[in-house]
Amino acid sequence: MKTTVSIDEKLISDVLKETGIKSKREAVEQSLRHLLSLTRQKRIKPEEIKKSRGKLNWS
Repeated sequence: MKTTVSIDEKLISDVLKETGIKSKREAVEQSLRHLLSLTRQKRIKPEEIKKSRGKLNWS
């Protein structure tokens, strides 16, 4: 989907420089995915996290 948005030039420039991302499009897409992931994580209830205690394999 093609959309036109206004983005602060310094912000997008800093993002590209700090992350090494080569295109504005990729930076925006990664940012949106990250925001969505964080929003979904916030929905996880503390009791659900406690239920998984000792059951996760971190290796």
